[in-house]
Amino acid sequence: LLMHDASSEASLLERCQNLHQKATLDPMTQVANRAEFDRVLAMFVTAHQEQRFPCAMMICDLDRFKRVNDTYGHQAGDDAIKSLAALMKSCARAGDLVARYGGEEFVVVLIQTDAKGAFKFAERMRKTVSSLAVMTPDNQKLKITISLGLATFPDDATEGPALIARADEALYEAKRSGRN
Repeated sequence: LLMHDASSEASLLERCQNLHQKATLDPMTQVANRAEFDRVLAMFVTAHQEQRFPCAMMICDLDRFKRVNDTYGHQAGDDAIKSLAALMKSCARAGDLVARYGGEEFVVVLIQTDAKGAFKFAERMRKTVSSLAVMTPDNQKLKITISLGLATFPDDATEGPALIARADEALYEAKRSGRN
């Protein structure tokens, strides 16, 4: 009988997994962080160029977020961000990427999704969020809404940065048009 103590190897594997999570996940929301989004977007675009599958990107921003923080406090703002991230994760399909882009802004890359499918996904997200209530620290129900911008590949762009720019442009048009 030969025995080998593998506890140090198991510990190393666990530490590597923890480091990977810290490097790729946003600590507050547990969705992909900006660096991971940038890395994966390049892979998505390359794969979709080779396979000729459509894909779409949705940029989402909490409406009047500064007012939430100023009125109810930063904890309520953080809770709104966490609720939105959890909702987006639950609505995304296996293979889609949900990431925190910055602040209260999120992106979803939808694989094998054309413009019509992306619009359905975005509209479902918008309606679900507008029916969501986040509890404030003083137990008030806070209603939140989001504005969304969509872009599709290859219709709106043929590379990652152009896809982001097109989705961002659509997001700002949604905000100018009245939000939600």
